[in-house]
Amino acid sequence: MFSTLVSGVLIGIANIIPGVSGATMAVITNHYGRLIQQLAYLSSWQFSKVQYGYLVSIMGAALVGILCFARPLHYGMAQAPSMMLLCISGLVMGSLPLVSLASQPMPFRSRYLNGWFALGILVIVMMLWVNTTVGVSLPGTMLPLFVSGVLATVAMLIPGVSGAMMLVMLGTYDQVLLCIDQQTLWPLWPMVVGAGVGLITTSSMIRWAIHHHAKQCEPLILGLLVGSVGYIAWDINWSAIQGMVGLLLLCASWGVSRALVAYGQR
Repeated sequence: MFSTLVSGVLIGIANIIPGVSGATMAVITNHYGRLIQQLAYLSSWQFSKVQYGYLVSIMGAALVGILCFARPLHYGMAQAPSMMLLCISGLVMGSLPLVSLASQPMPFRSRYLNGWFALGILVIVMMLWVNTTVGVSLPGTMLPLFVSGVLATVAMLIPGVSGAMMLVMLGTYDQVLLCIDQQTLWPLWPMVVGAGVGLITTSSMIRWAIHHHAKQCEPLILGLLVGSVGYIAWDINWSAIQGMVGLLLLCASWGVSRALVAYGQR
């Protein structure tokens, strides 16, 4: 099992990169099933079943990842966004073989060539359409942060869906990242409340869906993952990337992801 602390740090880092899913990183490091189960116990008030040490460890490590890497990631996304996004794409693509929710291995056709896979891609396409053509605007400052907390938490529980991308769509990403960078977290309290609401209302439902409908959830999640790569590719300035350098970055990040998968499965 991949180290809980290392997994938590990686989940935290992923959660502040638009287009990257913290739940995907939990999948890569082989902690997703256990984490979603513990969150479901917590949100359904089954406190006797909660492994508090595990939750504190992984969530504390995620917080460390967010606080420590917000500034360098913000700098990297500002100075070399296309390179960063290309690396992110490789990481996501390398995680695809690890998505396995059904009790028995599913064939390629059942994983990638069905309606549920297409639905996952369609969800990401709709997110891209909303972000680029419609846009989202909410009045005031507290309401956008609250809604951001709800939607970002829901997204963070679903592999392939980026919580940070939800913040971008709602126009609160820069504000949140600035508060984290400056370590002035008090203005984010409406978002914390929203995150709690999102956790309580959705974690049990997601766990139930995965437990009872794994054969449908697996291709759906794969569709979300593949669609998220397309979402990221849409934002890449391909003219700023030299062909060989881009290919090397993509292969290197894919290799890192596969190495994480292999290590996490040991």
